[in-house]
Amino acid sequence: MTIDDHNNGIILGDTTGLPTSISNIKNIISNGNAFAVLKNDDTVEVFGPAEYGGDAAVLDLTNVASISATRSAFAALKHDGSVIAWGDQKKGGNSESVNLTHVKAIAAFEDAFIALNTDGTLVAWGDEARVKAFSLGGHYTDITHIIGGEQVFIAQKEDGTYVQINPYLNTVPPYTAGFRAEDIQKIIHVGARAFVLNNNHQLMTWLNNNNYSLTAPLVIATAIGDIKNVGEALHITRQDGSTYVLGGIPSFVVPNVNN
Repeated sequence: MTIDDHNNGIILGDTTGLPTSISNIKNIISNGNAFAVLKNDDTVEVFGPAEYGGDAAVLDLTNVASISATRSAFAALKHDGSVIAWGDQKKGGNSESVNLTHVKAIAAFEDAFIALNTDGTLVAWGDEARVKAFSLGGHYTDITHIIGGEQVFIAQKEDGTYVQINPYLNTVPPYTAGFRAEDIQKIIHVGARAFVLNNNHQLMTWLNNNNYSLTAPLVIATAIGDIKNVGEALHITRQDGSTYVLGGIPSFVVPNVNN
């Protein structure tokens, strides 16, 4: 689907059984198998195979603030702090095991969701192994903000510090990122890896090239103006206007892009 200058969506490819366009679009989220459209009136329309979230006819998808997606499920955060999840139940489409009534933000792994509650605690649901590994990390408290990725997520704490959490690495306690909120311009995820652009225009990451284990923050490039997530690649714009695209995932090798 593409969006034109008037916030109308045009569906490309095989449109059998689908409308040719959708109007008043605020955002579009895809889980790789289906997609959900958040409209300007805070309602949601979904399309695709029912087992992956393409059918939400029985759900109350009104008053929706945002939508997140794993690789085969969706979660809608409503303005009242409640959450509705649907799609592949093993990948986060069933949230009946957790209390989701006072949620302020949602982050998505590839197979599970993390919800940040208004009291600063976190709760996970979805893939059984992922949720179990997440719970081994201890009690996450005093969290003010979360940024999700396929394998890892970053949490900002009340004191302004960041921690990076990868449940499958069983880091207890969570790995301290080594800098504060005021040091950072942008944090994004590309696949299993998190990237940070700091205020010194340095591009940093935490994961090494061999086994994705956590390391001390690595500066992999300098004089960087901006970074963007483009599918499974990282688009880098340097301060001189030149650009680079790094990828792909999971065979992502961090090069030295200063040369």
